Amino acid sequence: MWSVCQGQMGKNSDMWDWSPDASHHNKVVQVQIMMKMKIQVTVYEDSTDENGNTISIAVKKEKEIEVPAQGTGSIVHVFKDKPVGDGFEGLAITAYHVVKEAVEGSMKIQYPDGVRIDGVRIAAYSKVFDCVMLRVWVPKGMEPFKVARMTPIRNSELEAMGYGGVSITSDNLRHWKTKVAVPTDGYVMFSDSPAIPGDSGGPCLNDKGELVGVINGGWFWARNMSFLNGQSKYTWPTKYTGMIPIVAIYNASIELKDQLGTQKCVDEDLQ
Repeated sequence: MWSVCQGQMGKNSDMWDWSPDASHHNKVVQVQIMMKMKIQVTVYEDSTDENGNTISIAVKKEKEIEVPAQGTGSIVHVFKDKPVGDGFEGLAITAYHVVKEAVEGSMKIQYPDGVRIDGVRIAAYSKVFDCVMLRVWVPKGMEPFKVARMTPIRNSELEAMGYGGVSITSDNLRHWKTKVAVPTDGYVMFSDSPAIPGDSGGPCLNDKGELVGVINGGWFWARNMSFLNGQSKYTWPTKYTGMIPIVAIYNASIELKDQLGTQKCVDEDLQ
């Protein structure tokens, strides 16, 4: 099913109800990291057989490598009193699981116009709410997403965005229409459309263009489920998208405010 999914990621797929291009899409960034992964490799070592002859034998060993991974983020705050070059210091929000295994110093963001920013650092995070604030550079003239003060109710229209799959540039930023689904409450929100790897951390907007949620997972189709070595395998992509409501993150995450050193920017964004 993965090969089928790859063919359905682009904007020509009818699995999503695509939204039109809009200027606010330039505030959606791709979060890029390197992460460590252990793999099994076969190496050949010299040994001696029973007759004293030198032979090579195959031995399986574990090797640690670094591989690229990606997610999605959105600009939520600009510190106008902290100019940096032709821009300002700012904050981008994404899902914590996107960056939790990042190799130190490997985090980057890339804007839709191709501008890539190195040296991205974590400003604050919450494992409970699966969210993280990244300290980033924001170009002059860019305004952050406005933050909604209420979680939308069931059947409210939304726009979700993500760099799922192999997306790298603005040509492949995926943005689609969706609706709030059950079960949605003050601490969890679902929409009735699919999500794919790489969409995690992406923003979800209400009909006013305000940020209402951050994509952090999804429900899987259970059709064609099989079990191999005790591991369940599901049909891609997910049937529903799970999100953490932005109001829950900003209002309830005391640890996020404490780590930022001040709740001023968080409170300003909610006004």
